[in-house]
Amino acid sequence: MKKANCFLYNKQIKDLAKKGESLLEDLPHLPKDWVKNIVKILPYLLLIGGIFSLVSGFQDLFAFGRNRAWIMHWMQIDRTYYYVRAIFSILMAVLYLMAYKIIKNKEYEGWLLLFWTVILTLLEAIVLLIIGGGSLVASIVGAVIGFYLIYEIRPEFIAKETKKTK
Repeated sequence: MKKANCFLYNKQIKDLAKKGESLLEDLPHLPKDWVKNIVKILPYLLLIGGIFSLVSGFQDLFAFGRNRAWIMHWMQIDRTYYYVRAIFSILMAVLYLMAYKIIKNKEYEGWLLLFWTVILTLLEAIVLLIIGGGSLVASIVGAVIGFYLIYEIRPEFIAKETKKTK
């Protein structure tokens, strides 16, 4: 997939990501050495997270044995909940695995993929709330933490992007 022609990296997404920076600029920042360490281990966390997300997605999609049917009936959870979770887990896995090499090279497009994963997580939470699962408080807290962390590491990827364009 060519980066220049991909909808994941278009100008509107880059502008939206830039606007998000102003919302979080007044918050306290992580120490620089923490940010550097996070960026250093991030590719490996993405690889592990991508594999686990893929396994989880396929498990939610295909594992409806007696045990899960009993639990679903007892907790009054519809199969739709698991199908929605499966779709989002598989999409997240694809984004994580796509981002692995790009993040390892500290390219800005990798950061944009992380931006997409946080948006996708928020969208999943909203959809699950609509169909009757999930928690509003947990969704809000998760989104705030996710956006905070990706905007804390953003300067590491912006620095590489500006060097590349000069």
